[in-house]
Amino acid sequence: MVLILNYNFLKSLSFGEDLKFLRMILRLKFSLTERHSLNQKSLYCLHYSTKKTKMKRTLTFLGILFVLISKAQAQTENYPVDPASIEKPGVPKGEIIKFVFENSKIFPGTTREISVYVPAQYQSNTPACVYVNQDGVQWKAPTIFDNLISEKAMPVTIGVFITPGQVKALNPEQALNRYNRSFEYDGLGDSYARFLLEEVFPEVEKLKTKDGKIIKLSTNGNDRAIGGSSSGAVCAFTAAWERPNEFSKGIQCNWYLCWTKRSRPIPHFNQEI
Repeated sequence: MVLILNYNFLKSLSFGEDLKFLRMILRLKFSLTERHSLNQKSLYCLHYSTKKTKMKRTLTFLGILFVLISKAQAQTENYPVDPASIEKPGVPKGEIIKFVFENSKIFPGTTREISVYVPAQYQSNTPACVYVNQDGVQWKAPTIFDNLISEKAMPVTIGVFITPGQVKALNPEQALNRYNRSFEYDGLGDSYARFLLEEVFPEVEKLKTKDGKIIKLSTNGNDRAIGGSSSGAVCAFTAAWERPNEFSKGIQCNWYLCWTKRSRPIPHFNQEI
């Protein structure tokens, strides 16, 4: 039998249990067999054995792991701030238009906020590139877009930042809203891609900027990118996988492939990745 005991487990023991545990340890013969290091914790595997003389057999137990916590604090890692994420004087700022979308037929009953970033350089006579992000605005995206578009490091791009849907409680005093994030983001299939193409983009193109410009989004897949983090990244990957001609670029951060009981395997995934 192997027991893996960590520091949090030892802390969780009550005083009586702690004494009983220590007495058990003191009765045993220990011999150090292995030493491991896990995240500044020294991990020791101890081996002990005892005999039952009446039964004339030896019981071997593997197992009691001690976690020695290093007192030395790890140095804080410092990551340099990317210049593109810093607001710069003289750089034209884009406009952000917000609206609530609650008429989805693909995710019926949901309501969500959508923020649309329109760069200052946008001209309505030319369809703009599109970037779609799940979980709303992240990573100082408007500031980064302002800087990179101004430097001509990226094309004129309209950002569509979408929050996950919620199903509103019938009685807010007795219940909370139901969050639809996992259903929308983790479920495989083309539902979310169709949600963007058939419902969100047409709503975005109904908007106008403060100076009266209508919004035109490019229909070229090479002009579209979709991204997110965690489940939002799964969602972005799935949308691009299902509709590669519509979303040819993607950004996935801190993501994983999520297989749920409502998901289906991605055809030929192992062969094509």
